[in-house]
Amino acid sequence: MILDSWDMEMLELKVETVRKLPDPQYQREIKSTLESRLEIPVDVEVVSAGTIPMAPGGYKVIKVVDKRPKKTSL
Repeated sequence: MILDSWDMEMLELKVETVRKLPDPQYQREIKSTLESRLEIPVDVEVVSAGTIPMAPGGYKVIKVVDKRPKKTSL
């Protein structure tokens, strides 16, 4: 996720996705999730992984979710 700009009225961002190809439905799901959790309007653009170049001094935040079952000890 690359943070493009921030003001007190709206969050604008681009989201790189590796799990799904960018499509309008997926973009609406991300927008809805972020708006409900952040409680501010969000303008989001979903793009394929690797399409956003790293800006000098910029940050790229990556979150990987491991959904494999947890191992239990005996």
